[in-house]
Order: sequence, then structure tokens, then C-alpha cells
Amino acid sequence: MKINNVNKAYIFLRKYLYYCTPLFKSIVTVLVVSYLLMCMVYYSHTGPVGADIFVLDDSYLEVEEQSFLATQNEIIRHYFNWVGNALVLDFGKAFPYPPTSVISLITTKMILSSKLIFLSLFIGIIISTIFIYISSFRIIAELIIEPLLSLSFSHLLVTIIVFKTIFDIKIGASLLIASIVLCFGSGFLSDFYYLLFKEYFWTVFM
Repeated sequence: MKINNVNKAYIFLRKYLYYCTPLFKSIVTVLVVSYLLMCMVYYSHTGPVGADIFVLDDSYLEVEEQSFLATQNEIIRHYFNWVGNALVLDFGKAFPYPPTSVISLITTKMILSSKLIFLSLFIGIIISTIFIYISSFRIIAELIIEPLLSLSFSHLLVTIIVFKTIFDIKIGASLLIASIVLCFGSGFLSDFYYLLFKEYFWTVFM
């Protein structure tokens, strides 16, 4: 019985570690890349490094020469301080005046990105559903739907430049326009359309 329990525990642990392997790889990759970036920041300083490695030190003092191991010990100390602050979401200040923290900028941009993504998905679902119901007309499917589904960011960028320069049409930079551009250019629309086409087209029209 004990042997069976040990085997079951081993199988469970192995299965758990197998599912957690991508997470472990991601964490290791982040740690390695962030440490290399910390080294680049450290060696980019021309003066002595203060308490915060990311703040430029305008001191006139010259950097004292030290061994490679001593330099790495100093970098590791700064690195662990940065990781400790990052664990409590303290990434420092982005701007000294007005006082703006990095985490506040990250939160603002994440909220804006979430709105943009969800609005793009919503627009993609609506347009793809409409395309499904009018795609029974072969001419419309070939002349309108297929070209629209093949649009990319490059096509949209060229179109916007032409409309703004040649025709002098003002295109506002609103969230709705950005969502529409993301919907058509990123492949949201084509993905939704072909998924709906595969699942429902034959049951609706056949």
C-alpha cells in the first residue's frame, strides 16, 4: 500500500511539474533578461552608482576600478533590491514633476489596452456575424468580404496616409477608430468570421 501511495504521489508531482514547466521557463527567462538589462544599465553609467541604479548620478567623482567579481556583487545587490521592490509593485518614479510613479502609468496603459482589445473583439463579433449572413451571396463574398478579411496593418496604414495627405480628410485618433483598425488589421475579424463560417454556415444556409 505504501509503495502504491508513493507511486501515486510521484505521478501527481511529476504531472504537476509538467504543467508548471512553461511557467518556470518564463520566470527563468524574465530573471535572466532582467539581470542582463541591469548589467547594461550599470555599465552605461559614467560616474559612480548611487543607491538607485536607474537614477543618473551627476557626480564629478571618477569610477573606482574594481574586479569583475566585485562589480557583479554590486550589480546583484542592486538587482535583488529591484526585484524586492518589484514584488510589492514599486517600480520607482517615471517623472519627478509632477510626481508620477511607474505603476500608475502601467495601470493606466493596461486599462486603455483592455478597453481597446475588448472593444475590438466586440466589433469583430458583430461584423463577422453580419458577414456570415450576407456571405450567401457569392458576389458580395468575393468582392467585399474576402478583400476586407485580407486587410492588414500595412494596408490600413497606407489607406490612412492617402486619406490624410491626398484627400485631406481628418481622421480622429479616438478609441473607436483605433479599435476598428485593430479589428481589421490584427486578424480578429478574419478569425471570428472563419470560425463562425465553419461552425454555423452549413447549418444556416444548407
